Amino acid sequence: MAQLEYNLSELYQKAFGLVALPYPLLVAENGFGKNPFSQSRAREIINAMLGNKQSGYSGQVMNALKINGIQLPNEPMIDLGLTKNIVVTEMVNNAGTVKESMGLNDWNITIRGVIIGDEEEVFPEREIKQIRSIVENEGAVSVESEYLQLFDIFYLAVQSVKFPPMEGAMHIQPYEIQVISDKIIELIIREDD
Repeated sequence: MAQLEYNLSELYQKAFGLVALPYPLLVAENGFGKNPFSQSRAREIINAMLGNKQSGYSGQVMNALKINGIQLPNEPMIDLGLTKNIVVTEMVNNAGTVKESMGLNDWNITIRGVIIGDEEEVFPEREIKQIRSIVENEGAVSVESEYLQLFDIFYLAVQSVKFPPMEGAMHIQPYEIQVISDKIIELIIREDD
């Protein structure tokens, strides 16, 4: 069987119209699994995503990703967004409004990937079933990603999935999963005496 080779950046651009770079400095000589950023660089990236500081950071990266122990193929593209809860109050006889910050919402995350089957004319059914099992899970799912750890994201709530078509390649299937960050919270119910 001939070895098939693909340029993932080109496949992502064809499937989603987006270009993303591999997670910065994620190469063997830097020790995969280690954070290649200094603490100040990591904070700069987070501030840029929160809108607090200018940065050359795009917000879309390709990074190894496991959800509920299932490794998503071909380093999916991860896109993060965060909004604040702000209460806006109009003032009588005053131009403008009063704003009160009430905290942060959950992170909105889009995971876009491309499944490439082992054989050129065979639809990648097994991998699609794995993604379906993630999406059909009714509870929070665990996530392992060096990139998402920068934002203290360890659990996700899956909202939706799409499988857009890919013209001219039966063995290639793009997917897009919409998730929000989640945290496991234990509630203690106390009975009054």
